Amino acid sequence: LFLQGLTPRAYAVAIEKDGYFRWEKTLSVLPEHVTEVSALLVKDPPEGAILEKGSYTSLAFLDSSEEILALKDPKKRDLYYSIDDAKMIARPSVFAATTTRDLPEDVEQLLAEKKPKGYDYNSDDGRIIWWDDHSVSIRWLEGEEFLPPYTEKLEDEIFHSQHAIRNVRFYPFRDAIIVAFANEIRVVELDGRGKRNEYPLYKGREPVFEISLERSQIFILDDGNLFMIPLL
Repeated sequence: LFLQGLTPRAYAVAIEKDGYFRWEKTLSVLPEHVTEVSALLVKDPPEGAILEKGSYTSLAFLDSSEEILALKDPKKRDLYYSIDDAKMIARPSVFAATTTRDLPEDVEQLLAEKKPKGYDYNSDDGRIIWWDDHSVSIRWLEGEEFLPPYTEKLEDEIFHSQHAIRNVRFYPFRDAIIVAFANEIRVVELDGRGKRNEYPLYKGREPVFEISLERSQIFILDDGNLFMIPLL
């Protein structure tokens, strides 16, 4: 939607769609400027499926192909779930080694300075997020002229929690992040104008997750069970 001739002032904007959380934001319109915004819509409730029931204790992709999930049981035995076959399988005899990602010098310097609990680097969009126990921050790496229309800050804190943060990842192909903390996994948009919209993606006990970029799916381990939720 493109609107012209608006009186310069603040406008409240809301988008509603059946089956999705309501999105709303207050935006300032300035003289002779275009105010651009893209709504983050998240399903309400999220649609997902239980892949495996059990007492699994950890979750990770076996390799860089993101085809097999490596799990452990209470006896710390290695177990494997094939996403393509949708079932538990024996240990693969051959698999691609997980490659170490070479980071640009400025990213390495940032991580050495911040000493974060964890980070996620998005080279395509020139941005990195990092987190400690209670906050998540972002830095745009390509300079002020390449900032998205919703911010004027090269670095910003985008999420804070009283509970310890377990994991954070960029939401695939969206201006948002996915955060695991306390008993939930939450989607938080990067656009901080007015407020940052936040939406529950999953609630349970102490969920952890992995994201498949190729499939746009999130795999969640909670209370020993393995779940999958498709991402928009």
